[in-house]
Amino acid sequence: MEDMTVGNIRKHIIVFSFPLLIANLLQLANLFVNRIWAGKFLGQDAISAITVSMVVLYIMFSLAIGLTIGTSTVIAQYFGSKQENKVGKTVALSFAIILIISIIMSFLCIILSGPILKLMNTPYGIFIDARNYLIISSLGLVFLFGQVLIGFIFRAIGDSITPLVFSGISVVVNLILDPFLMLGIYPFPRLEVTGAAIALIISQAVAFFIAIYYLQKKGGIVSLRKVNFVYDKEVINNILKLGIPTGIENVVISTGIGISQFFIDSFGTAAVASYAAISVMINILLYTGWSISASVSVIAGQNMGAKNIERVKETLNEGLKICMVFALIIALISLLIPKYYLLIFLQVKDVEAINIGIYGSRVLAIPYMFMIMLLLYDSLYNGVGDNIAAMIITIIGIWGFRIPLLFFATKYYGVEGLWYGMGLSYVFSGIISYLYYKTGRWQKKGLIN
Repeated sequence: MEDMTVGNIRKHIIVFSFPLLIANLLQLANLFVNRIWAGKFLGQDAISAITVSMVVLYIMFSLAIGLTIGTSTVIAQYFGSKQENKVGKTVALSFAIILIISIIMSFLCIILSGPILKLMNTPYGIFIDARNYLIISSLGLVFLFGQVLIGFIFRAIGDSITPLVFSGISVVVNLILDPFLMLGIYPFPRLEVTGAAIALIISQAVAFFIAIYYLQKKGGIVSLRKVNFVYDKEVINNILKLGIPTGIENVVISTGIGISQFFIDSFGTAAVASYAAISVMINILLYTGWSISASVSVIAGQNMGAKNIERVKETLNEGLKICMVFALIIALISLLIPKYYLLIFLQVKDVEAINIGIYGSRVLAIPYMFMIMLLLYDSLYNGVGDNIAAMIITIIGIWGFRIPLLFFATKYYGVEGLWYGMGLSYVFSGIISYLYYKTGRWQKKGLIN
C-alpha cells in the first residue's frame, strides 16, 4: 500500500507503472505466443480465427472491465480520504457484481457465438475454428473477470507488485500448455485452435484461485477476512456511478473494434492476418500506455480524494511525457522496419498479408501519438470521477469518427482505407479529449465531499 498524495510524482508513476508494465507485457506474451504458434505452425487461417474470436470476447468483457475500473476509482478515492471501512465494503460488493456479470456474459457468449460471427462477416474458412475458440474461452470468463478485479483492487491502494505475480503465473501456465495442446505434443492430442482456448482457460483459473487465496490471507486493508459484505447504498451508487459509464465506454470501444473487424473481414483472410500481426504492435503500445495511464488514474484518484488539483494536473503531465517516448519508438519501428516484425507472425509465403501490413503500419505510425494522448486523458477523467466525459468522448471517437471514416475510406480506397479510417479516428479523438481537458470541468467531479 502506498499513499500517493505525497512525494515525487514522476517517481510514483515509474515505480507504480513498472511492475504493471511487466504484468501487461507478460499478458502480451500470451498474445504473442498464441499468434506465433498459430501463424507460424498452423497458418494464417488459424491466426485469423483467434483474432476474430478475441474481438467478440472483448466485447463481452467490456462492461465487466468498466465496473472494475469504477471499483478501482472508488477504492482509490476512499483510500486517499482515509476511509478504510468504505474500502472494505467496496471490495466486497464489487465481487458480487462481477460474479453476476461474468455468468451472464458467458451464457450470452455461448448462445450468440454463431450469429455474432456471421454478423461480423467472418470468412467461411475460419468460421468453425473461430466459433469453437469463442465458446470454449467464454467458459473461463469468471476466472478472467475475477483475476482482473483483484489486480485493480491492489493497484487502487498503490500495490502494483502483487498483480504482477498473478499475471506471471497465468502466462507461464499458458506458455507451457499452448504448444502441447495446439500441436499435439505427447501425450496430448493435436487440438490446434481449440487447444489454444483450453490452455487459456486453465491458465486463468490457476491464477484466479491463487489470487483469491492471497487476497484472503495477505490482502491487508483489502483482505477478504476484513471486508464487509453488507449493503451500503453510498458504495453501490459510487461503483455504479463510475462503473456504468466506463462500462458503456468500453462496450462502445469494443463494439467499434467489432465493426472495424467487419470491414477488415470483408477483404478476406489476408487482410485479417495482416491486421492480426499489426494489432500486436498496437497492443505493445496500448499495454505500455495502459500501464502508465493506470498509475495516472490511481495517483489522480488519490489526490482528488485529498482535494489536491494541482498535483492531479502534474500527474497527467508527467504521464504524457513518459508515454510519448514509447509512442515515438513504436512509430519509428512502424515507419522504418515494419516487415521485420510482421514476419514474426506471418509466413514468408503470405506475400499479400505482408504487403497489406507494411502499408498499414506506416499509415498508423503518426496516429499512434494521438492514441496515447487519448489514453492518458481518459485515465485522468476516470481517476477523478468524470467517467461521463470519458464515455462521451469515446462515443464521439468511435461512432462519430471511426465508423464513418472506415465506411467511406474503404469504399473509395479499398483495403488501404482501413488504415486511413483507424488513423484519422485516433487523431480526432485525441484532439477532442485534449480540448475537454482545457475546459477544466473535470476538476469538479470528485466523489469525496
